[in-house]
Amino acid sequence: HSVLAGVHNMYLKQCEYSRYVIRNYDQYLLLEDFFPSRKAAEADFEMLTGVISGMKEDETFSPYGLPGYQVTLFRSNVAEYIADIALMLDDNVHIDRALDYIVYLEPVWRPRRIRQMIRRPYSRKMIEYAVNGMGGRVNGMRHECCETVVRLFNEGQLTSEDCRMMEDHLRLKAADMRVTVIQILSLLDDDDAKASVRRLVSDKSAERRMAGLEIIRRWMEDGGREGLVQELLPDVCSISSPTGKEKE
Repeated sequence: HSVLAGVHNMYLKQCEYSRYVIRNYDQYLLLEDFFPSRKAAEADFEMLTGVISGMKEDETFSPYGLPGYQVTLFRSNVAEYIADIALMLDDNVHIDRALDYIVYLEPVWRPRRIRQMIRRPYSRKMIEYAVNGMGGRVNGMRHECCETVVRLFNEGQLTSEDCRMMEDHLRLKAADMRVTVIQILSLLDDDDAKASVRRLVSDKSAERRMAGLEIIRRWMEDGGREGLVQELLPDVCSISSPTGKEKE
């Protein structure tokens, strides 16, 4: 760790400015510009994931043996290097592994990394990462995951398990997430939409019940799913002890 601390300010130095300035940064990262071979890049990736896995927090060293001169190795820097190399290697195996370390980045930089790394061809881990991230606490990251999931839905990439996971997020109050999930669930095919709303309106969580009622309200306003609305009215009427908002 102390060796990396001593040289990390020079490591992948060319990436530092471009990382958050160039829009298509992943296309800018050509492996041959940074490494003599793919094998060398893979070796550095393994080394860096080993380093970060052994770090409990940021570490400070005196790598040159000079009195009073110390260098700090930040986990966020190591996570950046891992993400950079994964994008250079440009395969889902390394990108999937690099996703595990986004949590160590500074919160302000996480959304852009998600945008760079969750891309075609999508892996199951990428999709699950985005769906899980919709329920995150960091606003920017949650917003980016919501936008990503909308894109995945429009491209037909989501499974019924993904939708169930989104239903689970509706216990939370984050407005951007709720708007996105309700929008997606309301656009499911009839059988899946009906099953989803039934689970929501029968849930013990008022937040989830409200989401189910909001979907029904949207259908009533749009007028396109009258049959579904009629089928679900008994479920709505069976809500016991509705809150004031639910009565509205």
